[in-house]
Amino acid sequence: MWRDLHRVARNISVAAIVSTAFVGTLSSARSADLSEGLEAARQGDYRAALNELLPAARAGDAEAQFLVGQIFRKGPEKFCAECAEPDDGHAVDQDYVEAAVWFRLAADQGHSEAQSKLAQLYRRGNGVRQDFDKAFMWYRRAADQGNPFAISDLAYMYWTGKGVTQDIGKAVELYMIGAKHGVVRAFTNLGFIYLRGEGIETNRIVSRMWFRAAGEAGSARALAELEKLDAEMSASEIVEADRLFESCKTRGYDNC
Repeated sequence: MWRDLHRVARNISVAAIVSTAFVGTLSSARSADLSEGLEAARQGDYRAALNELLPAARAGDAEAQFLVGQIFRKGPEKFCAECAEPDDGHAVDQDYVEAAVWFRLAADQGHSEAQSKLAQLYRRGNGVRQDFDKAFMWYRRAADQGNPFAISDLAYMYWTGKGVTQDIGKAVELYMIGAKHGVVRAFTNLGFIYLRGEGIETNRIVSRMWFRAAGEAGSARALAELEKLDAEMSASEIVEADRLFESCKTRGYDNC
C-alpha cells in the first residue's frame, strides 16, 4: 500500500499541490470568480476575497469551498505567500468553526487539500472536538490521492500513535515519501527520529543530514538542532554527514 502511495505522490509536484490552494481546475465562469477573489486576497482585501468566493462556494464548488475555509482558518494572517498584509478594515476574523464547515464540504467532494486541513483541525481540536481517529481518516484520504503533505502528516500519526497503532517503521517510510517531494516537516521529523533512535538505531550522521536538508529549506528549528549536533559531533562525523547530504540531495533524497 505504501508503495502505491509513493507511486501516486511521485506524479504530483509540490508546486502543483501548493497551486491548488490558489487556482484549481474549474469551469471558465467559476474560474473568473475565483480569480477575482484571489486577486483581492493578494491585494490584502480578504473581505472582498470572501465576497467573491462565497457564491461559488455556496453553489457547491469544492475549490471555492476550500479557499473560503482557508480564509477563515488564517484569519488576519497572510492568506498566501504573494498576498499583502490586510489592514483592520480588510481583514477577516479567524474562525476555525466556520473553516471546518467549508473544509468538510470540499473534503466530501474529494478535495485533497481540504481533507488535509480538516484532518489538521481534528488533530489540534481547532473548531471541532479533538478526534485523532477522524484526523487519521482524513489524512489517509488525502494521502491516498498522493498529497505529499498529507502523507507526511499521516507519518506523524504513525510516529506518535495518534488515531492508529504506533508504527515507527511506517512513519519513516511515509516521511521518506514526503522528503522526496521536498516536504520540510518530513526532513525535520526524520532528523528527530534518527537522533532519538525511536524504533530504529540512533544515527547522528543521518540525523544531521536530515536536519541540514530541513535547515536549507528554511526550518529554524532544524538549524537549531544542527547547531547542537555540530557542537557534539567530531569533525570526521560532520564531514561524513555533509557527504551524505550532498549525495542524497543529488538523488532527490531517494533511498537515503
